[in-house]
Amino acid sequence: MIKSMGRTEALRHVVSDRKDAVLRRSLEVVAGPEGMLVSGPESEVQTYTERVISEAPGAASAEVVPLRLLPGVPGPSLLRRRSGAFLKVAPSARGILAARGVLPGSDGIFRSTLRGANAIRAAHLHWITSAISPRSIINAHATFSMMALRTAVRDTESAIDRVGGTADRVLALAEASRVGDVVGHHRALRRLVRTVDETGVLTSADWAAVAPIGPMLEVTVERLRAHARRALESIPRDDSVPDRARNLAAAIDDNRLGETLQLLLVAEESVYMWQQLRIERVRQAEPEHLHSVIASSREQLGEHSDRDRDIVRALREQLGSLGSVRVREIHRLGATHRLRRSISQLQDDLEEFTDSRDGQLAGWLDDEDPALAAALQEMRRRATGVGRAARGRLGQVGSQLHSIARPKHD
Repeated sequence: MIKSMGRTEALRHVVSDRKDAVLRRSLEVVAGPEGMLVSGPESEVQTYTERVISEAPGAASAEVVPLRLLPGVPGPSLLRRRSGAFLKVAPSARGILAARGVLPGSDGIFRSTLRGANAIRAAHLHWITSAISPRSIINAHATFSMMALRTAVRDTESAIDRVGGTADRVLALAEASRVGDVVGHHRALRRLVRTVDETGVLTSADWAAVAPIGPMLEVTVERLRAHARRALESIPRDDSVPDRARNLAAAIDDNRLGETLQLLLVAEESVYMWQQLRIERVRQAEPEHLHSVIASSREQLGEHSDRDRDIVRALREQLGSLGSVRVREIHRLGATHRLRRSISQLQDDLEEFTDSRDGQLAGWLDDEDPALAAALQEMRRRATGVGRAARGRLGQVGSQLHSIARPKHD
């Protein structure tokens, strides 16, 4: 074919072929504070995300992006057949990976240029700012925000199982019983999100049915947080060991502190599903307001993360103080054991909550006083044995590694 062309035309043909070959292997990345949206050919996306996770073990996770949420890519149909993943990387690991050239070094929208035929697998990436249209930028940020909302809470199925029939009791304790059935709202929102994923359509009737739920769920979230704080802060730190053991057991059994944290996860995920539907509704019906809605959802997500971090740190500090045993009380062995057992149980509840909120990847405890972490670990060791303590402060590393080879099923 080239022989029949002129020299200039033949060179253009070769350059065009090489450019298409690079584009077929290129990755588009939207980087922001909550994570990175990576899109491109399926094999390259999977290889790249696996590379990031392998270079940052326990500090990165990835989730498949539904096809309908992937921003459109101009060009031949081959280039439009792309897949995507949403990557979360701990702040401490992100800087290291950026220095190695594996991640973009700043927030924004980037495209990788590849060096060599096997560039992705060799991780030889060079990031440049992508020249894409304003509409494509907004679509990319919409997808980024949707995935940040989708991955903000996980494993709520186990939380719902644990809460069981105690949800009404917890809501009454938190003075949030007027907001209605939190678990029921969660199921309704999940069904609607699944329907929108399958059809790409959010009808006016469906949106009208769930629109009032969002503000009510926000009230529930705040009251559950406040109840969790009150349950522990009401226990004087200078009480005797028997009194602290008794009051802490009451916080667990009567004030349902563990179930409060689990129900908080359910309520928060419901808020984030509602926000996803809100973004979808505005994208379909009022696209001129999409940018402001995306900004407000991201602001809410950041505020929730900050407040959850604060409550986890405050509860850990309170547990550390309550577990202190003075020399003159060492002889109270039975009360001391009961106290440490209750503290260990609440540590488990806090770690489950932190793990479900990806607190490790968000760096919630990175600057915590090492003495506090050591004291809590020692109390757990004495209460439950070395084997259980070996679980670590935020659970198995493997729990952070989500498969990107298959979509997440609700």
